[in-house]
Amino acid sequence: LFQQSGGTHNTPHLTIGDKDTVAATYDLSGGVLKTDLTAIANNYYGATTGMMNHRGGMHETGILGLGSFSGNVGTYNLLSTGSLTAAQVKVGEEGTGVFNQSGGTATVTEFKLGTWTTGTGRAELSGGQLNANYLTVGERGDGSFKQTGGTVRTDYLQVLYHEAEAGKQASYSLSGGMLQSYWLSVGNGVSSAEARFEQTGGNVEADSVGINGSTGKSNYAMSGGTLSTQSLAVFGKYSTMDHSGGTVTVNDLDDGVSGSLLVSGAGANYRLSGTGVVRASEAVIYLGGSFDLSASGSLLTERTKVGYFGPAPESSFVQNGGHHQTGTLAVGSSGGTGRYILHGGMLDATGLGLTLSLGDGGTGAFVQNGGTVNAGWMFVGDGSGGQGKYDLNGGTLNTAWEAVVGFSTGTTGVFNQTGGTHNALNVLLVGYRGNGTYNLSGPAVLNVSGTSGVGGYGGTGTFNQSGGTHTTSQVAIGSAGTYRLDGGTLNAGSVVNQGTLHLAGGSLNTASIDNRGALSVVATGARSLTTNLDNQGTVDIGGGGSFTFNGNVVNQASGNVHLHNAGGSVFNGEVVNH
Repeated sequence: LFQQSGGTHNTPHLTIGDKDTVAATYDLSGGVLKTDLTAIANNYYGATTGMMNHRGGMHETGILGLGSFSGNVGTYNLLSTGSLTAAQVKVGEEGTGVFNQSGGTATVTEFKLGTWTTGTGRAELSGGQLNANYLTVGERGDGSFKQTGGTVRTDYLQVLYHEAEAGKQASYSLSGGMLQSYWLSVGNGVSSAEARFEQTGGNVEADSVGINGSTGKSNYAMSGGTLSTQSLAVFGKYSTMDHSGGTVTVNDLDDGVSGSLLVSGAGANYRLSGTGVVRASEAVIYLGGSFDLSASGSLLTERTKVGYFGPAPESSFVQNGGHHQTGTLAVGSSGGTGRYILHGGMLDATGLGLTLSLGDGGTGAFVQNGGTVNAGWMFVGDGSGGQGKYDLNGGTLNTAWEAVVGFSTGTTGVFNQTGGTHNALNVLLVGYRGNGTYNLSGPAVLNVSGTSGVGGYGGTGTFNQSGGTHTTSQVAIGSAGTYRLDGGTLNAGSVVNQGTLHLAGGSLNTASIDNRGALSVVATGARSLTTNLDNQGTVDIGGGGSFTFNGNVVNQASGNVHLHNAGGSVFNGEVVNH
């Protein structure tokens, strides 16, 4: 036992514990200790233990080594008002090292846990302040850092160094206090060693956070506390972010560039559940990355991109619950391939961008089996060469402004509705400038407050209705548009047809039909239609059944009416033929 309560102790090399089975202790409570090298537990030939209790005074050293060789156990306890300054702190070189700090201040250039392959380093911070330019947990061996209080300030925090060998483990646990780092990296992207950052409380402030699981498992598990950063990247095949509580905030950069949450690469996954909250200007899931949202989790962004830059592999967003609020949602953009699956919860795409965009220059699919979608604009098939598809099987879709299937020239959009309710609070356009198809079947309900337009402004549109109910103020069929009613019910204030209207089943309830294109009616059994018809195109009534028309008919000079159904036709109303 060596006790120092004052004075100055200068020595080039200080060794605490260098004999077999001998426990050595140095107590520093005052004064100054200066060394080039302080080795605690330094016995090449066998097991030994060494400990330093630093309660006060100053300890200045070039290198502080804890557990130099296999079988050595070295411990450093920094307490109260002690002050430690070192160029390097090596906790667990080839043996076992333990660094405990409950008070005081440590200022270190390089702080390493698990220095060599056989080394195991552990650090616990419950109070005081640790300042390190570089903090490495698991350099080549196993390392763990547990923070329950105090403050850690570092330029670079690496949980698992790139030279760590396969089978090694590195972990950082934060339950209280403050961690500030310019760069926080979890995982090395080289070996199959494992890295984990667990946050149950406390606060993390880092300019950039990277979870790199390219070759080994890398995980950030957050159930409480706060994480504030300008960039959060989850990338690599074995990288995951499990976020069940606490708040992640991705701030914009000082020069105004948007802060981003990035999930990149097949296998990379962000799981937001519980009461977790993410706030970011932009969230980008691309190159095969995936995002899962469930329970009461909340994702709040200005822009969310699913499937961005690169056609394969497909990127995905699966929402089973929670709340996703964004200004712009782009699924499949800039040549990317993306899929969004909504089973439950709420998606609000009504913020700054007011756009739910699918297939923006890429391939995008949206599958809704439940939950609620509130969108401003909705474009299914947008951007040069875009391909978009929306499958509405259940739940509710509300589009406040224009809902467009096949928006831009050269794009293809398909909307399949087999169930649920689609409320288009303004207009629905199928085939605006691109190619658009809307398939309505089953018990689906489509309500359009304004016009349901099919084919127009240079686009080609097809509306196939084999079931469900379509209610709209007007159906406007352009010259390159086709509406096929084979089942279900179509309720329209009026119908204006310049393309093709094919009635082979179901029920059409409308006050008037202005036909300037081709209207065909297939009578199977006894079929009737009650409306007023103004015909400047072609009307063809065929089939094997009878047909009854209730209403007035005006056949203009350019109009033609062909009646060839086997059961005959009856017109109840005024018929004027010009």
